[in-house]
Amino acid sequence: MEISRGIADPSMMVFLTNMIELTDRITVTLGHSDGAEAVTVTDPTVMDMRKEIMRAMEGNVEVDGEGISVRRMLALATLNNMHQDICIMAEELMVSIVVLPFHKDQEMDGRLSIGHSGFRHVNRKVKLTNTAFSE
Repeated sequence: MEISRGIADPSMMVFLTNMIELTDRITVTLGHSDGAEAVTVTDPTVMDMRKEIMRAMEGNVEVDGEGISVRRMLALATLNNMHQDICIMAEELMVSIVVLPFHKDQEMDGRLSIGHSGFRHVNRKVKLTNTAFSE
């Protein structure tokens, strides 16, 4: 959120996109409905993760987010195709910048874990397949 700091006028919209890997386990938990949230993931682990991320984002906005609005999005795809969803969503929403999560986690001793190689692959493909994001 620090990169979105600035003056409150004009305001800024942050599209917080949860990147969920579509697996067989996740597929059986999908719910379908009409409207903006046509597909929902009812897997408890995913639901908890999304709530935790949104709470953290809302906390940041409350403390230092004057002029910032947050809209939650969902990229639900296999790791091979997720970069396409991210790029299409960014183009349709006409975003100015795409910030991808780092694929490694920091351990208690400060070292970085090996991380999730699938998301490393997604990050690289977003950057390489759409050069507008990497300029």
